[in-house]
Amino acid sequence: MSIRRHELTDAQWNLIEPLFPKYRTGRPPKYTNRQLLNAILWICKTGAPWRDLPSYYAPWKTVYTRLSRWHHVEILEDIFIALNDSPNLENLRLDSTVVSAHQHSATAKKGGSNSEENLTGSSRGGKSTKIHALVDALGNPIIFHVTAGNVNDSPVAIKLLEQVELQDVNVIADRAYGGNATREYISKHGGQYTIPPKINVREKWEVDWWLYKERHVIECFFNKLKHFRRIALDMKRRPRFSKRFCTLRRYS
Repeated sequence: MSIRRHELTDAQWNLIEPLFPKYRTGRPPKYTNRQLLNAILWICKTGAPWRDLPSYYAPWKTVYTRLSRWHHVEILEDIFIALNDSPNLENLRLDSTVVSAHQHSATAKKGGSNSEENLTGSSRGGKSTKIHALVDALGNPIIFHVTAGNVNDSPVAIKLLEQVELQDVNVIADRAYGGNATREYISKHGGQYTIPPKINVREKWEVDWWLYKERHVIECFFNKLKHFRRIALDMKRRPRFSKRFCTLRRYS
C-alpha cells in the first residue's frame, strides 16, 4: 500500500487500530477507519476547506460526520491517552500559544445550542484562540486546553496541573506563571518549579537558569503544532473543533 503525504504509516496505524470500534457483522463498510483518519489528517495539515478533500479518500460529508462521531464517543481522546502511556515526567513544560482566528471563525455567528462554547476572544492581535499545553521532558503533549485568546494563563495553568501527579516533578514555565497561586499549588502537591520572578516582585527567588533553557522544548512543540494549518489559522469558533485537530496532531 503506497503512503501519500500526511498519511499514517503502517507502524503508526497498527499502534492505534485496536482502539477504534470494530466493524459490525455483515457487509463491510465502504470506507475504512484508516481511510477516514487519513482524510482528516489531510484536512488538518493542509487547512483546505472540507469540500476540497480529494475524492480518493471519501466524500467530505462522510469524513466530517465520522470525525464528529469519534469526538462524541471520545475515541480521539482515548488514542491520545494511549500514545502517552509512558510520559517522561522529570521536567514538565508549561506554556500557551495564541492562534489568530481566520475570518471564517472571527465572523461566525454566536448563537446556537452550543453558544457557550464560542471561545474566540479579542486581544491586542485581534480575534484569537489560545492553546494551553503541558508537555513532558521529550516535548510530547500530556494535556492541553483551548480558551479564548484573552484568557489569562495562570488560572488555566492550575487546571492543567490538577490532571497530573506533581510529586517530585519540576515544572518549567516563563514569568507569566510566576504568580503566587501557581507556585503555591505546585509546592503544595510536592513539586518544584523553575519559573523566573516578574520584574515587579519584591521578594525574588532563585532560578536555575541552565534548567530554564529547557523551556524551549514546549516552544518547539508549538512550532510543530502550527505546521498544521487548521490549527495555525483557527477556522472554527468552537473550541471542540480546535481540540479535535490538536489531538490529531499527536498521531503524525
